[in-house]
Amino acid sequence: MNKLNFLSNIPARERNNIVALDCEMVGSVDKKSLLARATLLNGHGDVILDEFCMPSEEIVEMRTPIHGITIEQLEEKQSDAQLKSKIAKILKNKKLVGHSVDKDLAVLGIDHRLVRDTAYKFSWTSSLCPKSPSLKNLAMAKLGVEIQKGEHDSYEDTLAALMIYAKEYHFWDRTIGEQEKFRKQKYRWNNRRESPFYCAKCDILTGSNTQLKQHLSGKKHNDRQ
Repeated sequence: MNKLNFLSNIPARERNNIVALDCEMVGSVDKKSLLARATLLNGHGDVILDEFCMPSEEIVEMRTPIHGITIEQLEEKQSDAQLKSKIAKILKNKKLVGHSVDKDLAVLGIDHRLVRDTAYKFSWTSSLCPKSPSLKNLAMAKLGVEIQKGEHDSYEDTLAALMIYAKEYHFWDRTIGEQEKFRKQKYRWNNRRESPFYCAKCDILTGSNTQLKQHLSGKKHNDRQ
């Protein structure tokens, strides 16, 4: 994939404002994903950060067959809090590129506004797949390269997402409004239980205090057992 270079599609001044991200995870006792490795590239394709960390929570599932990371690689490494802090500083005011990057951001505890996520379905992927395509399938369709032939590698995955974004760079502005709307809706729904406008009884997220009051006084809410 290093022979492929669509980065020239991105204006030179813009490349300094782009960061591509991919994270590798391990599993906790309650099946949560915990940060184990993070790779960040800039818009020139250069590595900004590629580091491991030891999660603060107990690891019960290494997921080594997926990403090849062993417990020995995490021992005596920085804490996940330290690595997350580094990532947050790098991402500040940058345009973030990734694939299903909301999952990474959730684990990192970062709410980032400037996101370009190759996983979302837009007109430029609609002929490829009726749903959000996997990065593996998208890399083959858009770049003609096979990735994830064995273990996942966060550097390879980060570079693939960046190249896909760069190849389609001039098309993104026409679809970015739809992407941002979908991302915000997805984020609000995934975090609905933390919203003051959420009805746990009905599992409904309203948009304001007025809407919540109307819902709570309505027949649908009061008829629910």
